[in-house]
Amino acid sequence: MLALLWIPILLILFVWAWPRAFTAGIAGKVTTLLACDRHECDIGEPVQLRITLVNRSFLPIPFAEIRVTLPPQLSFDDTGERSRMTFGTYILSRSRVDVTITVYGLRRGPATVSDVAVHVHEGLGISKVYISMPEPVRIAVRPNPLPMPGLRPPIAIHGKHPLERPIFPDETLIKGVRPYEYRDPAHVIHWRASARLGQLVAKQYFSSTEPTIAILLNAQTGDPFWISADSDAFEPLCGYALHAARETDRAGGRILFATNAACGARTRLVIDTMPTVRIASLLAHAQPLAAADFGELLRALASRRADMPDHILVLSAYESPVHGHLLELLRRQGKRVEIVRARWEQPSATEEREGVSGE
Repeated sequence: MLALLWIPILLILFVWAWPRAFTAGIAGKVTTLLACDRHECDIGEPVQLRITLVNRSFLPIPFAEIRVTLPPQLSFDDTGERSRMTFGTYILSRSRVDVTITVYGLRRGPATVSDVAVHVHEGLGISKVYISMPEPVRIAVRPNPLPMPGLRPPIAIHGKHPLERPIFPDETLIKGVRPYEYRDPAHVIHWRASARLGQLVAKQYFSSTEPTIAILLNAQTGDPFWISADSDAFEPLCGYALHAARETDRAGGRILFATNAACGARTRLVIDTMPTVRIASLLAHAQPLAAADFGELLRALASRRADMPDHILVLSAYESPVHGHLLELLRRQGKRVEIVRARWEQPSATEEREGVSGE
C-alpha cells in the first residue's frame, strides 16, 4: 500500500522538475535559420521557404511551434490572400529539423519575410521557451504586364533565317535567344538551345533597322518630389512599363529604361539600355517613392543626344509645369513623346494614351 503512494509522489516530482530541467538544458542551444530558393518571382509563382531548427542540447524537444506571418506581397495560397500559418513539430536531441513551406507572389514589390516566431515546450505546456527570430529573407515580386490600348512598338526589319557570308556578312545573324511565346512561328525556335536550357526559346536576329525606345517611369506624385507617394497610381505604371518592354523586345528593338523611383540599393536615377529581364527585376524592387525630381531625369536624358531614341514613352501620374516644359523641348528636338496615365477604371483608347509626335 505504501509502495502505491510513491507513484503519485514521483509523478508530482517529475512534473515539477522536468520543466525546469528542460528550460535549463535547452537555453541558448536551439537556433533557427530561414532561407529561400530564390529572391525574385512573378505574381502567382511559388517560392520555397525553408525553416531550420537546430537542437544542440542533449534533451529532446517534444513540441516546437512555428508561426509565420507574410508581408502583403506574399501569400500561402495561390488563389488569394493568406498571410498566416502555424504548424508544430518535434526535434530529437542533437539533431535538426528542416521545414519547407511554399509561398506565392501576390502583389508587386519588394517583400521582407521577418515575422517568424518559434517557441518550444517540454510536452506539458508548463514552461515555454521562445527562440530568437532568424535573419529575414527578401523576396521581390515582379509585376504582371498590363496591356496598353493602341501601343505600337517600333518594328525591326529582319530576315527569317541567318545566312553566313565570309565576305559580305548578313545583318540578320542570330544575336541571342529569348523565351518562346505562343505567338511565335515554329521556325524561330532554337532547338539546340531549347534542349540545353530545358525550355523553348526563340531566336533573335540582328538588323540594320533595329529600333529603340525610351521607357520613362515617373514615381513623383507631388512637388517637391519627396512630399507624397501614391502606390495606387504607381502599380499600374509598372505593369505598363513591363508590357511595353516585352512588346518592344519581341519586335526586335532595344530599350532605354529610365526611372526616378527608388529601386533596392539604387537610391538615385536609373538610366541604362537593358534587356527585358533586367527591367522586370528593377520593377520588382521599385518602390512608389521618388528618389529624385522627374525634371532631373529629363535633363539627364536630354544630355544623351547621341544615343537618345526618337520614341519616348513616359509613364507618369504627375508632371509639374517645369516637367511639361522639358517634355516640350524634347518634342522640339524631333522626339516622339507619348504620355501614359494610370487608370483604375476601364478607359477608352483615346482617354488612355496621350500621344504627341515631334514630326
